[in-house]
Amino acid sequence: TRLGGAYGAMLCAMLLGGMNYNNNLGLGLTFLLVSLGLVTMHHAHGTLAGVRLRLLEAVPGFVGGEVRFRLLLEHSSNVARPALEIGFARAESGNVTTDLPPRGSSDATLVLPAQRRGRVALERFIVSTSHPFGLFRAWAYWRPLTRVLVWPAIDPHAPPLPAWQSDAALSASTRQGGHST
Repeated sequence: TRLGGAYGAMLCAMLLGGMNYNNNLGLGLTFLLVSLGLVTMHHAHGTLAGVRLRLLEAVPGFVGGEVRFRLLLEHSSNVARPALEIGFARAESGNVTTDLPPRGSSDATLVLPAQRRGRVALERFIVSTSHPFGLFRAWAYWRPLTRVLVWPAIDPHAPPLPAWQSDAALSASTRQGGHST
């Protein structure tokens, strides 16, 4: 991440400063912060490891509207999985962030704009996390094999539907002498 890059640049500057001035406390602090960064990298990977995804349902829509895909995220470890981000691109407005409790599950809904009618496939999306500290980003791609139907848009200027009579009203008018063909 950008924060991780700035953290790395700061550590390089601290290392050069500690070596230049022969400052053992500065070098010790630098190596301590490097080890903290490495532990953070493993925790970011561990937050995402073991998370299972399942598609619950695909909700169709109309052209000009949106279609929805409900996902279930679950895991079986005793450690909570916070700040899981699900979406199609990084820092996009339609991304969803969810937290998984220990030995639990959580659902998330991905929303796609319905731009054309027909079958629309759920494209490859990313499940990622920057937990803890935001120094590293761990991610995984998932491409489900599912499609949802997008119906044609309803014409707002269409004429009203014809009035209909119930079967009882139609049979009463026939008994009074009316003919039906």
